[in-house]
Amino acid sequence: MRVIAGSARSLKLVTIDSMDTRPTTDRIKETLFNMLSNDIPGCRFLDVFSGSGAIGIEALSRGAAMAVFVENSRKAVECINKNLAFTKLADRAQVLSADAVQAVGMLERQGQAFDVIFMDPPYGKLLEKAVLERLAGSPLMDDDTMVIVESDLDTNFDYLDDLGLELYKTKKYKTNKHLYIGDWKMSRAIYPGSFDPVTLGHLDIIKRSAEMFDELIVGVLNNTAKSPLFSLEERVNMLKNVVSDIPNVKVMGFGGLLVDFARQNDVKVIVRGLRAVSDFEYELQIAQSNRKVAPDIDTVFLATSIEYSYLSSSVVKEYASFGVDVHDFIPEEIRDTLRDRYSIDRD
Repeated sequence: MRVIAGSARSLKLVTIDSMDTRPTTDRIKETLFNMLSNDIPGCRFLDVFSGSGAIGIEALSRGAAMAVFVENSRKAVECINKNLAFTKLADRAQVLSADAVQAVGMLERQGQAFDVIFMDPPYGKLLEKAVLERLAGSPLMDDDTMVIVESDLDTNFDYLDDLGLELYKTKKYKTNKHLYIGDWKMSRAIYPGSFDPVTLGHLDIIKRSAEMFDELIVGVLNNTAKSPLFSLEERVNMLKNVVSDIPNVKVMGFGGLLVDFARQNDVKVIVRGLRAVSDFEYELQIAQSNRKVAPDIDTVFLATSIEYSYLSSSVVKEYASFGVDVHDFIPEEIRDTLRDRYSIDRD
Protein backbone atom coordinates (compact mmCIF):
# COMPACT_ATOMS: atom_id res chain seq x y z
CA MET A 1 0.00 0.00 0.00
CA ARG A 2 1.33 3.42 -0.94
CA VAL A 3 0.53 7.13 -0.73
CA ILE A 4 -0.95 8.09 -4.08
CA ALA A 5 -0.40 11.85 -4.31
CA GLY A 6 1.01 14.90 -2.59
CA SER A 7 4.10 15.50 -0.49
CA ALA A 8 4.46 11.80 0.43
CA ARG A 9 3.62 10.48 -3.01
CA SER A 10 4.68 6.87 -3.77
CA LEU A 11 5.92 6.19 -0.24
CA LYS A 12 5.00 2.68 0.91
CA LEU A 13 3.09 2.35 4.16
CA VAL A 14 3.29 -0.39 6.78
CA THR A 15 0.10 -2.46 7.06
CA ILE A 16 -1.35 -4.79 9.68
CA ASP A 17 -2.31 -8.44 9.24
CA SER A 18 -5.75 -8.54 10.82
CA MET A 19 -9.32 -9.38 9.86
CA ASP A 20 -10.51 -6.16 11.52
CA THR A 21 -8.05 -3.88 9.69
CA ARG A 22 -8.98 -3.99 6.02
CA PRO A 23 -6.95 -1.49 3.99
CA THR A 24 -8.86 0.50 1.38
CA THR A 25 -7.47 -0.46 -2.03
CA ASP A 26 -5.39 2.08 -3.94
CA ARG A 27 -8.01 2.26 -6.70
CA ILE A 28 -10.86 3.03 -4.30
CA LYS A 29 -8.66 5.45 -2.36
CA GLU A 30 -7.80 7.31 -5.55
CA THR A 31 -11.48 7.57 -6.51
CA LEU A 32 -12.34 8.82 -3.02
CA PHE A 33 -9.74 11.57 -3.07
CA ASN A 34 -10.57 12.58 -6.63
CA MET A 35 -14.11 13.20 -5.44
CA LEU A 36 -12.83 15.17 -2.43
CA SER A 37 -10.17 17.07 -4.39
CA ASN A 38 -11.69 20.48 -3.65
CA ASP A 39 -12.33 19.70 0.02
CA ILE A 40 -8.98 18.35 1.23
CA PRO A 41 -6.51 21.30 0.95
CA GLY A 42 -6.54 23.17 4.26
CA CYS A 43 -9.20 20.96 5.84
CA ARG A 44 -9.37 19.42 9.31
CA PHE A 45 -9.65 15.64 8.75
CA LEU A 46 -10.88 12.95 11.17
CA ASP A 47 -10.01 9.33 10.34
CA VAL A 48 -12.06 6.94 12.52
CA PHE A 49 -11.18 3.23 12.62
CA SER A 50 -7.90 4.31 11.09
CA GLY A 51 -6.20 0.92 10.71
CA SER A 52 -2.78 1.69 9.26
CA GLY A 53 -3.71 5.37 8.91
CA ALA A 54 -3.58 5.28 5.09
CA ILE A 55 -6.65 7.47 4.52
CA GLY A 56 -5.69 10.20 6.99
CA ILE A 57 -2.09 10.15 5.73
CA GLU A 58 -3.33 10.54 2.14
CA ALA A 59 -5.33 13.58 3.28
CA LEU A 60 -2.28 15.11 4.97
CA SER A 61 -0.10 14.39 1.95
CA ARG A 62 -2.63 16.21 -0.25
CA GLY A 63 -2.66 19.32 1.91
CA ALA A 64 -5.03 18.80 4.84
CA ALA A 65 -4.18 21.26 7.62
CA MET A 66 -4.37 18.54 10.26
CA ALA A 67 -5.68 15.02 10.83
CA VAL A 68 -6.80 13.09 13.88
CA PHE A 69 -6.51 9.30 13.81
CA VAL A 70 -8.80 7.21 16.04
CA GLU A 71 -7.92 3.55 16.53
CA ASN A 72 -8.58 1.10 19.38
CA SER A 73 -5.97 -1.50 18.44
CA ARG A 74 -2.55 -1.07 20.06
CA LYS A 75 -0.81 -2.66 17.07
CA ALA A 76 -2.67 -0.38 14.69
CA VAL A 77 -1.72 2.71 16.72
CA GLU A 78 1.94 1.67 16.54
CA CYS A 79 1.55 1.22 12.78
CA ILE A 80 -0.02 4.67 12.35
CA ASN A 81 2.80 6.33 14.28
CA LYS A 82 5.42 4.52 12.19
CA ASN A 83 3.73 5.60 8.98
CA LEU A 84 3.41 9.20 10.13
CA ALA A 85 7.09 9.29 11.06
CA PHE A 86 8.13 7.71 7.76
CA THR A 87 6.05 10.15 5.69
CA LYS A 88 7.22 13.12 7.82
CA LEU A 89 3.61 14.14 8.47
CA ALA A 90 3.50 13.60 12.25
CA ASP A 91 3.68 17.33 13.02
CA ARG A 92 0.14 17.82 11.66
CA ALA A 93 -1.33 14.67 13.19
CA GLN A 94 -2.89 13.53 16.45
CA VAL A 95 -3.34 9.82 17.21
CA LEU A 96 -5.97 8.74 19.74
CA SER A 97 -5.85 5.20 21.10
CA ALA A 98 -9.50 4.92 22.04
CA ASP A 99 -12.88 3.42 21.27
CA ALA A 100 -14.47 5.37 18.41
CA VAL A 101 -17.56 6.49 20.35
CA GLN A 102 -15.47 7.51 23.36
CA ALA A 103 -13.11 9.39 21.06
CA VAL A 104 -15.97 11.65 19.95
CA GLY A 105 -16.39 12.83 23.53
CA MET A 106 -12.64 13.28 23.98
CA LEU A 107 -12.42 15.44 20.85
CA GLU A 108 -15.45 17.48 21.93
CA ARG A 109 -13.74 18.28 25.22
CA GLN A 110 -10.68 19.40 23.25
CA GLY A 111 -12.89 21.83 21.30
CA GLN A 112 -12.18 20.11 18.01
CA ALA A 113 -14.27 20.44 14.83
CA PHE A 114 -13.77 18.81 11.45
CA ASP A 115 -14.42 19.52 7.79
CA VAL A 116 -14.15 15.89 6.64
CA ILE A 117 -14.81 12.75 8.70
CA PHE A 118 -13.99 9.33 7.26
CA MET A 119 -14.76 6.01 8.90
CA ASP A 120 -14.08 2.47 7.76
CA PRO A 121 -15.22 0.17 10.60
CA PRO A 122 -15.17 -3.64 10.57
CA TYR A 123 -18.10 -4.80 8.48
CA GLY A 124 -21.26 -6.28 9.93
CA LYS A 125 -20.86 -5.05 13.52
CA LEU A 126 -23.00 -1.87 13.29
CA LEU A 127 -20.10 0.19 14.64
CA GLU A 128 -20.73 2.89 12.02
CA LYS A 129 -24.27 3.30 13.38
CA ALA A 130 -23.00 3.79 16.94
CA VAL A 131 -20.53 6.47 15.80
CA LEU A 132 -23.09 8.25 13.60
CA GLU A 133 -25.56 8.30 16.52
CA ARG A 134 -22.88 9.95 18.65
CA LEU A 135 -21.87 12.40 15.91
CA ALA A 136 -25.44 13.55 15.23
CA GLY A 137 -25.70 16.98 16.82
CA SER A 138 -22.07 16.89 17.99
CA PRO A 139 -20.03 20.12 17.81
CA LEU A 140 -17.43 18.10 15.90
CA MET A 141 -19.72 18.65 12.89
CA ASP A 142 -21.30 21.73 11.38
CA ASP A 143 -23.48 22.29 8.32
CA ASP A 144 -20.45 22.04 6.03
CA THR A 145 -18.92 18.86 7.46
CA MET A 146 -18.73 15.91 5.07
CA VAL A 147 -18.92 12.41 6.57
CA ILE A 148 -17.87 9.45 4.43
CA VAL A 149 -18.64 5.94 5.64
CA GLU A 150 -17.22 2.80 4.03
CA SER A 151 -19.30 -0.34 4.42
CA ASP A 152 -20.16 -3.59 2.68
CA LEU A 153 -22.86 -3.48 0.01
CA ASP A 154 -25.53 -4.99 2.27
CA THR A 155 -25.29 -2.58 5.21
CA ASN A 156 -28.52 -0.64 5.70
CA PHE A 157 -28.51 3.07 6.52
CA ASP A 158 -32.27 3.70 6.67
CA TYR A 159 -31.84 5.18 10.15
CA LEU A 160 -30.03 8.32 8.91
CA ASP A 161 -33.22 10.40 8.70
CA ASP A 162 -34.03 9.56 12.31
CA LEU A 163 -30.62 10.95 13.29
CA GLY A 164 -31.21 14.16 11.36
CA LEU A 165 -28.49 13.21 8.88
CA GLU A 166 -28.90 13.33 5.12
CA LEU A 167 -27.43 10.92 2.60
CA TYR A 168 -26.27 12.90 -0.42
CA LYS A 169 -24.47 10.29 -2.46
CA THR A 170 -23.58 6.60 -2.57
CA LYS A 171 -20.60 5.36 -4.57
CA LYS A 172 -20.67 1.58 -5.06
CA TYR A 173 -17.69 -0.62 -5.83
CA LYS A 174 -17.49 -4.38 -6.42
CA THR A 175 -17.67 -5.46 -2.78
CA ASN A 176 -18.25 -2.28 -0.79
CA LYS A 177 -19.57 1.26 -0.95
CA HIS A 178 -18.91 4.80 0.25
CA LEU A 179 -21.76 6.87 1.63
CA TYR A 180 -21.43 10.66 1.64
CA ILE A 181 -23.39 12.22 4.46
CA GLY A 182 -23.62 15.95 5.09
CA ASP A 183 -23.81 19.16 3.09
CA TRP A 184 -22.58 17.58 -0.13
CA LYS A 185 -22.15 19.97 -3.04
CA MET A 186 -22.34 18.01 -6.27
CA SER A 187 -19.34 18.54 -8.53
CA ARG A 188 -20.17 18.78 -12.21
CA ALA A 189 -18.04 19.00 -15.32
CA ILE A 190 -18.61 19.24 -19.07
CA TYR A 191 -16.65 17.30 -21.65
CA PRO A 192 -17.48 19.07 -24.95
CA GLY A 193 -16.83 18.02 -28.52
CA SER A 194 -18.31 17.24 -31.91
CA PHE A 195 -17.98 13.46 -31.45
CA ASP A 196 -18.48 12.87 -35.18
CA PRO A 197 -18.21 9.97 -34.44
CA VAL A 198 -17.26 9.16 -30.84
CA THR A 199 -13.97 7.22 -30.63
CA LEU A 200 -12.34 5.02 -28.00
CA GLY A 201 -10.14 8.01 -27.19
CA HIS A 202 -13.24 10.05 -26.33
CA LEU A 203 -14.60 7.17 -24.26
CA ASP A 204 -11.31 6.96 -22.35
CA ILE A 205 -11.61 10.61 -21.30
CA ILE A 206 -15.31 10.18 -20.45
CA LYS A 207 -14.69 7.21 -18.13
CA ARG A 208 -11.80 8.88 -16.33
CA SER A 209 -13.69 12.15 -15.92
CA ALA A 210 -16.71 10.30 -14.56
CA GLU A 211 -14.47 9.00 -11.76
CA MET A 212 -13.41 12.55 -10.88
CA PHE A 213 -16.80 14.28 -10.78
CA ASP A 214 -20.22 13.49 -9.34
CA GLU A 215 -21.82 14.28 -12.67
CA LEU A 216 -20.28 14.55 -16.13
CA ILE A 217 -22.15 16.18 -18.98
CA VAL A 218 -20.95 15.17 -22.43
CA GLY A 219 -21.78 18.24 -24.50
CA VAL A 220 -22.27 17.50 -28.20
CA LEU A 221 -21.64 20.64 -30.22
CA ASN A 222 -23.95 21.64 -33.05
CA ASN A 223 -21.42 23.55 -35.18
CA THR A 224 -23.34 25.18 -38.04
CA ALA A 225 -20.06 26.07 -39.79
CA LYS A 226 -19.33 22.38 -40.43
CA SER A 227 -21.09 19.61 -42.35
CA PRO A 228 -20.91 16.64 -39.97
CA LEU A 229 -21.18 13.02 -41.02
CA PHE A 230 -23.89 12.49 -38.40
CA SER A 231 -26.61 14.91 -37.35
CA LEU A 232 -26.67 16.35 -33.85
CA GLU A 233 -29.52 14.03 -32.88
CA GLU A 234 -27.65 11.00 -34.24
CA ARG A 235 -24.46 11.89 -32.37
CA VAL A 236 -26.34 12.45 -29.11
CA ASN A 237 -28.14 9.12 -29.46
CA MET A 238 -24.93 7.26 -30.31
CA LEU A 239 -23.20 8.68 -27.24
CA LYS A 240 -26.15 7.86 -24.99
CA ASN A 241 -25.88 4.27 -26.16
CA VAL A 242 -22.11 4.18 -25.60
CA VAL A 243 -22.22 5.59 -22.03
CA SER A 244 -25.43 3.87 -20.90
CA ASP A 245 -23.50 1.84 -18.32
CA ILE A 246 -21.91 4.90 -16.67
CA PRO A 247 -24.61 6.16 -14.27
CA ASN A 248 -23.23 9.65 -13.59
CA VAL A 249 -22.83 10.63 -17.25
CA LYS A 250 -25.49 12.35 -19.30
CA VAL A 251 -25.36 13.50 -22.91
CA MET A 252 -26.72 16.82 -24.14
CA GLY A 253 -26.54 18.71 -27.41
CA PHE A 254 -25.75 22.41 -27.44
CA GLY A 255 -25.00 25.34 -29.71
CA GLY A 256 -23.42 28.73 -29.14
CA LEU A 257 -20.75 29.50 -26.55
CA LEU A 258 -19.48 26.67 -24.38
CA VAL A 259 -19.28 28.91 -21.30
CA ASP A 260 -22.96 29.82 -21.71
CA PHE A 261 -23.84 26.12 -21.88
CA ALA A 262 -21.76 25.53 -18.74
CA ARG A 263 -23.52 28.29 -16.81
CA GLN A 264 -26.94 27.05 -17.90
CA ASN A 265 -26.10 23.72 -16.28
CA ASP A 266 -24.38 25.13 -13.17
CA VAL A 267 -21.00 23.72 -14.25
CA LYS A 268 -17.68 25.25 -13.17
CA VAL A 269 -15.25 22.84 -14.87
CA ILE A 270 -14.59 22.03 -18.52
CA VAL A 271 -12.67 18.85 -19.32
CA ARG A 272 -10.50 18.64 -22.43
CA GLY A 273 -8.36 15.77 -23.67
CA LEU A 274 -4.80 16.28 -24.91
CA ARG A 275 -3.19 13.90 -27.41
CA ALA A 276 -0.01 15.85 -28.16
CA VAL A 277 1.85 19.13 -27.59
CA SER A 278 0.11 20.58 -30.63
CA ASP A 279 -3.25 19.97 -28.94
CA PHE A 280 -2.07 21.81 -25.84
CA GLU A 281 -1.15 24.98 -27.73
CA TYR A 282 -4.63 25.16 -29.26
CA GLU A 283 -6.50 24.11 -26.12
CA LEU A 284 -4.56 26.54 -23.91
CA GLN A 285 -5.62 29.44 -26.12
CA ILE A 286 -9.27 28.35 -25.94
CA ALA A 287 -9.07 27.82 -22.16
CA GLN A 288 -7.56 31.25 -21.61
CA SER A 289 -10.20 32.86 -23.80
CA ASN A 290 -12.95 31.10 -21.86
CA ARG A 291 -11.35 32.20 -18.60
CA LYS A 292 -11.32 35.80 -19.80
CA VAL A 293 -15.05 35.89 -20.56
CA ALA A 294 -16.04 33.52 -17.74
CA PRO A 295 -13.63 33.82 -14.75
CA ASP A 296 -15.79 31.44 -12.71
CA ILE A 297 -15.16 28.51 -15.06
CA ASP A 298 -11.92 26.52 -15.16
CA THR A 299 -10.53 24.03 -17.68
CA VAL A 300 -8.98 20.69 -16.68
CA PHE A 301 -6.72 18.91 -19.18
CA LEU A 302 -6.47 15.12 -19.23
CA ALA A 303 -3.73 13.44 -21.23
CA THR A 304 -5.21 10.83 -23.54
CA SER A 305 -4.11 7.29 -22.74
CA ILE A 306 -1.10 6.43 -24.88
CA GLU A 307 -2.93 3.72 -26.85
CA TYR A 308 -5.29 6.39 -28.22
CA SER A 309 -2.83 9.27 -28.66
CA TYR A 310 -3.01 9.05 -32.47
CA LEU A 311 -6.78 8.72 -32.67
CA SER A 312 -9.30 11.31 -33.87
CA SER A 313 -12.75 11.34 -35.45
CA SER A 314 -11.19 12.62 -38.68
CA VAL A 315 -8.85 9.61 -38.85
CA VAL A 316 -11.77 7.24 -38.25
CA LYS A 317 -13.87 8.83 -41.00
CA GLU A 318 -11.05 8.83 -43.52
CA TYR A 319 -10.26 5.16 -42.99
CA ALA A 320 -13.93 4.17 -42.97
CA SER A 321 -14.58 6.05 -46.22
CA PHE A 322 -12.02 3.80 -47.92
CA GLY A 323 -13.55 0.66 -46.49
CA VAL A 324 -10.89 0.07 -43.82
CA ASP A 325 -12.05 -1.87 -40.74
CA VAL A 326 -12.08 0.65 -37.87
CA HIS A 327 -13.43 -1.59 -35.12
CA ASP A 328 -10.26 -0.98 -33.05
CA PHE A 329 -10.93 2.77 -33.11
CA ILE A 330 -14.57 3.13 -32.07
CA PRO A 331 -16.91 1.69 -29.41
CA GLU A 332 -18.65 -1.52 -30.35
CA GLU A 333 -22.07 0.11 -29.96
CA ILE A 334 -21.60 2.36 -33.01
CA ARG A 335 -19.73 0.06 -35.41
CA ASP A 336 -22.83 -0.94 -37.38
CA THR A 337 -24.02 2.68 -37.53
CA LEU A 338 -20.73 3.89 -39.01
CA ARG A 339 -20.52 1.00 -41.47
CA ASP A 340 -24.10 1.58 -42.64
CA ARG A 341 -23.50 5.29 -43.11
CA TYR A 342 -20.59 4.76 -45.47
CA SER A 343 -22.39 1.96 -47.27
CA ILE A 344 -25.21 4.39 -47.98
CA ASP A 345 -22.79 7.08 -49.11
CA ARG A 346 -21.02 4.72 -51.53
CA ASP A 347 -24.31 3.66 -53.04
